Amino acid sequence: MESELRRATEAFLQAKRLDRGASPLTLEAYERDMRALETWLVNEAAPLTPSAVQTEHLENFLASLSRAGGKATSVARKASTLRQFFKFCALEGVIEESPALRLVAPKIPSRLPKYLNHSEIEKLLAALGPGLPYPSVQDLAPHLHARDRAMVLMLYATGLRVSELVGLRTYQVDLMLSYVRVRGKGGKERIAPFVEVAREAATLWLEQHRPALKTSDDHFFVGMRGEGLTRQAFWKTLQSLARA
Repeated sequence: MESELRRATEAFLQAKRLDRGASPLTLEAYERDMRALETWLVNEAAPLTPSAVQTEHLENFLASLSRAGGKATSVARKASTLRQFFKFCALEGVIEESPALRLVAPKIPSRLPKYLNHSEIEKLLAALGPGLPYPSVQDLAPHLHARDRAMVLMLYATGLRVSELVGLRTYQVDLMLSYVRVRGKGGKERIAPFVEVAREAATLWLEQHRPALKTSDDHFFVGMRGEGLTRQAFWKTLQSLARA
């Protein structure tokens, strides 16, 4: 039998999906966080109703994650999810006051971003010349080389997130005017221009190589079976090029 907490979670996710335009990845993270709380409450024999959850429950839940070796960033994200969920419950009249109002998350140490210097970028782009071997599909290798080159140049030229890059659809890319139109976090739309070398690589890929992979949808970049790529698949490609 579905618990009251589970039903409230589903309503929360639906509201985020419709009202805020949260991305699928964000929704998945919210759901994982709430399932983790539910599992902890079950193990503690605590009630699975939003109105019965107290601040002490939430503090102990987060403390248990830290004791289990959870990273500060992960625990802080869960704390943020709890604040948003119980705020939603309060606004909807499910509870009178959010127990997460005074919830204190662990401090996240500030870190400088990691980036490639100019020389490293040049080496990475140079690795695109010979391309990766793709021994199991040698007949498709030229097409995959063209794709890899276009993807790396587009990523470098536009500053897109990897999830945005692999999610690009053909109608989002204007090769005549050299820009892509994407929806980022929170559903906000933006236009990212790109330079001529990226336009040439993307045009070559789209017109001469993408058709050879017998595409099954309108993803701009596709895999060897014609399907859209995952972030993990492109990350592996990028790692292989980095090693090269």
